[in-house]
Amino acid sequence: MTKEEELVKEGWEKQSTLSEPRLSEAVEMYKELGFEVRIEPVDLECMDEDCKECFVGEDCKVIYTRKRTL
Repeated sequence: MTKEEELVKEGWEKQSTLSEPRLSEAVEMYKELGFEVRIEPVDLECMDEDCKECFVGEDCKVIYTRKRTL
């Protein structure tokens, strides 16, 4: 099972892949909307070659969210 599959099983939903300063802005927005936020490194091994080219050398992270449980 991949890391992403594990996260989905735990209730996390992949939102986007961003770098700073947009990463921090998006994390803050999701928190303000009441979501739990988790940031994970980009897994280049799971990408096809065309997608991989865009992320090599970039400091991008993947944002996952899930609804807060009370």
